[in-house]
Amino acid sequence: MRRVLAELYPERRAAMTLVEDAGLTAADIDFDGSSLTMWASILRHARPRDTIDAVLERALADNPDNQELLKAQRHEPSSPLPTGRAGGIALGGVAVALVVVVVLGYSIWTSMRISALEGKVTQQESELLETKVNLAKAPFAPARLPVLDEAKVPGNLPSVQETRQLLSQDAIDLMVAFEIGSAKGQDLPAHLFRGSINIGIGYDLGFVTAEQFTRDWGARLPAEMLVRLSPWVGRRDVPDGYNLEGITIPWQDALDVFLGSSVRPFVAGVLALPRADELPADSFGALVSLAYNMGMGGLTSQGARIRDLLASGEFAAIPAQIIAMKRLGPKFPGLQRRRDAEALLFQLGLDKQQLQGTL
Repeated sequence: MRRVLAELYPERRAAMTLVEDAGLTAADIDFDGSSLTMWASILRHARPRDTIDAVLERALADNPDNQELLKAQRHEPSSPLPTGRAGGIALGGVAVALVVVVVLGYSIWTSMRISALEGKVTQQESELLETKVNLAKAPFAPARLPVLDEAKVPGNLPSVQETRQLLSQDAIDLMVAFEIGSAKGQDLPAHLFRGSINIGIGYDLGFVTAEQFTRDWGARLPAEMLVRLSPWVGRRDVPDGYNLEGITIPWQDALDVFLGSSVRPFVAGVLALPRADELPADSFGALVSLAYNMGMGGLTSQGARIRDLLASGEFAAIPAQIIAMKRLGPKFPGLQRRRDAEALLFQLGLDKQQLQGTL
């Protein structure tokens, strides 16, 4: 019927020609209404721009009264926007659809990002665990070298509780593993290392004063043991084969002195570096391990860029700098492994922080 009506009236015949040229169907067009209604319905479907212009030109030729209502359509980049209540509903639907698409796309992107970060963190945790396992299997061989310089730290040291809070458990485990190998959790026998007596967790009598030794161990060790050890405090010339039988440090005492005395000055030293307090616990602990092993000069000397990277907030560049410091001890496999583990732990902290920020 619509096509028959279109054939009876000249303007409708012209409209039908335009409709067919535009690739539309008669069912899309309102041929039954007024001339204005018909042309408006064509405009709603017409594409591309030249077809729209042709429709407007023909509509104005058929009826000049259409001019005021349709002339605004000539410069629109596409079909006219719906108006009135129906138009509002249509536009609202489009807006909702766009929001849904954006939210869905962001959700998918976020999920993929989280999944990638989770995979990276899991891989790093596995590598760190493998390092710990390998250390546990290896014969005892301390990686610690004599500190290159005395740590220059603030007068107010963090409390033991604050020290534990600033360091992650992985950071503590890493330092302990490199100091005592497979003996974690066990009572620790004293041993000789490079001419000095080591007790507990990396506590080297050759590098402490009598005052510090008494403060750290005076209330923890039996008097007989203190008498045997005291003469060798501050000395690095203990003869090979010196009898240390029976000198064993309980595990908890060893850990308490390690965190409460040995590590605390280095925690304070790292904390005093610019923006170090912004680091996650794993990353902060990696720097404490590095400082404890090499002295604060490893972080603050002119040749080390770590301090500068901290100050500029370039945290992501620090793992590579830690790896670069392997050149300082090429003949010490333990030191090489330690730098690798510290770089890995630092990166793990950053990735965990990033992952938490995306959840």
